[in-house]
Amino acid sequence: MKNNLPLRRSALIYTAAALALTLLSTLLRALSLTLSYDASIGYFPAGAVLPILSEILGVASVIFFAVFAILCFRKKETAYAKKPSLAVKIVSGIAAVLSLLLGIYDLKVGASVLTLLFCFGACLYFLLVLTAKTTPALALAFGFCAILRLLSELASSYVDLFVPMNSPEKVWLYVGIVAAMFFLVSEIRALVTKPYTAIWFFSAASATLIVGSTSVALLVGTIHSLFYGRTDDGDLLFALLLLSLAIYAGTRLVTVSLTPLPEEPEEIEETEETEEIKETELTEAFEATEEPKETDEQ
Repeated sequence: MKNNLPLRRSALIYTAAALALTLLSTLLRALSLTLSYDASIGYFPAGAVLPILSEILGVASVIFFAVFAILCFRKKETAYAKKPSLAVKIVSGIAAVLSLLLGIYDLKVGASVLTLLFCFGACLYFLLVLTAKTTPALALAFGFCAILRLLSELASSYVDLFVPMNSPEKVWLYVGIVAAMFFLVSEIRALVTKPYTAIWFFSAASATLIVGSTSVALLVGTIHSLFYGRTDDGDLLFALLLLSLAIYAGTRLVTVSLTPLPEEPEEIEETEETEEIKETELTEAFEATEEPKETDEQ
């Protein structure tokens, strides 16, 4: 048996790069929205540098995450701990509370029954993660409630004509919600059975960066709009929920990277020389069994 140090080192490098790129991307998105975004039309001025740099960094980071995950984690087994760490428990509790508050808000404004069920189901999912007492059936049922709640928010944003359909911030919001849904699918698989290591690392890193930068930008815009009475508590709660999901993904990524990875059996490569040695040993063993027979016949 040998300790898989290269895989552990790759996981730590991957996580450190994901966190560093997330901080840089979030900073650029927040500065772009604060300094360059024109909320009255929903666009950035032509030729604005910060939004262009932010988008290039986001796309390049996702490509980097995908290539790194394929090269280093494909066909590998990760040390995914179904028992959450203290940090994961804290973030799960925050996400559960925000899901509950969002559900109460939906009830207050008269949302559909399905939306309410999805919201409270998402709350129960994060409570199950917090208590580490989930079962495959419960993880599937309540986990997909969280995914469907995000999907309903995506549909609601799509039909919202207040912001232009091709607004950069609206497009990034769509991408952020999809990244959060993709990560939750990977999480549910990890809780139910063994995760696909490369896909799990990619989904966690992408969710940390995309959802993190999107939620911070959404918070900046929401808080700015609150001063002018052009938004409501639901937008603020959803922005905070997205932020908690990004922190949850990042915390999971750090926890898995710091957990000792499973050991792998040493691989013995059979060469022509080892095959010849095996044949010689078999021949000698056969001759040793034949010699007693010859002596008995004499």
